[in-house]
Amino acid sequence: AMLVASVVWFQLGEGVWTTHELLISVFLFVTAPISANMIAKVHLHRLRTGEQNEAAGPAGPPAPPPGSADWATHEAPHQGTPGDFAGD
Repeated sequence: AMLVASVVWFQLGEGVWTTHELLISVFLFVTAPISANMIAKVHLHRLRTGEQNEAAGPAGPPAPPPGSADWATHEAPHQGTPGDFAGD
């Protein structure tokens, strides 16, 4: 709402279009999913390490991954993959 108000203010008051609001909107749309992903990873990590101080939500804890798989935030890189720095 503030970005729209700023666009209207500068258009009506100054008679110019500004790109600042557009750039701010693009920045927010690009960074919001990244921030949400990081928050979700921290939540999964806190659930696993037992650092969770909050009451369980109505859905309960997430189901464990199938088989011997692990969450991406906890699984060590497999040998020979690009993330395996021990083998370098």
